[in-house]
Amino acid sequence: GFGLKGGASFGASGNGIRFAATGEAVVDAASMYASSGATITLPRLTRLAGEGGCCPEHWIDASGLGSVLDLSAVTFLDGGNYMYVRARNGGRIVLTALEQKEAGRVRLIAQDEGSRVEVPNLRTFASGEFSVLGGATLDLSRLSSASALHINASAGGVLRLPALTRLAGEGGCCPEYYIDASGLGSVLDLRAVSVIEA
Repeated sequence: GFGLKGGASFGASGNGIRFAATGEAVVDAASMYASSGATITLPRLTRLAGEGGCCPEHWIDASGLGSVLDLSAVTFLDGGNYMYVRARNGGRIVLTALEQKEAGRVRLIAQDEGSRVEVPNLRTFASGEFSVLGGATLDLSRLSSASALHINASAGGVLRLPALTRLAGEGGCCPEYYIDASGLGSVLDLRAVSVIEA
């Protein structure tokens, strides 16, 4: 099996480098990095969890043309205090089985030309951020309900949420959330939203 826990990190780097764990896999309060054309595949990882508390942050990061983090079996996502899921410089992250973010805070970030974060079957999301920068793609094509999050397109980034009909804030003392498109050619397409709750 394959296991990462308690703040551990694992990475693969280099064009043509491939790592696949075919047995049971556990990633709990840990980080993973694929860079410079490497591929990490965890076909039996179904649960991805961060860590709660004051300050821990965890990264799921694919950087560089051809770099792939294939987590296509994950159905449970708990971001803990903060989890960053980021594809940059042509990297790709695959989370095609994920339909609902369970808990915690998660930032989904796609930046730079050719980068992709693929979460096409995610339907509900609460607490975190969506960001698209440059010519990257963040695929949230089935997302229908979202709350307590920042949404950002910048540097010519385009984020389309064609199924999103409900967008909500969060109660309590001081929460603030923004919907922001910044820079020439940047687009946030939220045309299906019919309900906005502060």
